[in-house]
Amino acid sequence: MMANCGLSATVEPAASHSGRGVAGDADPVPPIKSRGGRRLNSRRRRQGGQDLTEFSLVIAPLLLSLFFVLDIAWLVYSQATLQYAVVQGVRYAITLQTTGGMGLFPSIKTTVQQNAFNGMLGRDNSSPYWNKIVVTLYTAEGTYLADSNQSSPPASADGIQTDGSAPLVEVSVTGYKMSPFMPTVTDPGKTVLAPVILSARSWDLMEVPSLNGAPSLN
Repeated sequence: MMANCGLSATVEPAASHSGRGVAGDADPVPPIKSRGGRRLNSRRRRQGGQDLTEFSLVIAPLLLSLFFVLDIAWLVYSQATLQYAVVQGVRYAITLQTTGGMGLFPSIKTTVQQNAFNGMLGRDNSSPYWNKIVVTLYTAEGTYLADSNQSSPPASADGIQTDGSAPLVEVSVTGYKMSPFMPTVTDPGKTVLAPVILSARSWDLMEVPSLNGAPSLN
């Protein structure tokens, strides 16, 4: 067998696939700059503008729906309050009682005010709603006799018991204005907070006056 003759081999370093060359190169290849960061920032800005536009399109119908629900709830509450107040006024009226030396009509109207929650109809005869509470007397057959807005009603309930039968008493609230939360259109091109007009009424037969006579109306 022949022995190795001391041949030497020189191994050259393999070329780098990254383009940077080996350590010690005098002229390294500069790194390639990517544009992905710019595209990402631009995409984020466009996405933010799109979100703002979508929010603007959604918030208006959402607020209108919310105000509509609040208006319906407030309307139902106000109507129920007025109806309860006039029912309590009639229940008081049929007993022919009076309050604090007042006549029959003022006593009934005061009772209606006291049963309207949160002072909706005021608390005394200085309220603008005092004259909107109307007490009306009819015969049992429905013929008009007198009401609380008359300038000169009969002096006493005795005078209207012409046939000995008890008259019919009606207590009503008319022209109560409820302001809505949501603007409503009243005229073409005009949007204002137009009030909603509410009314309530109740009636029943009054008791026959006692032997002491019926109280005065006013």
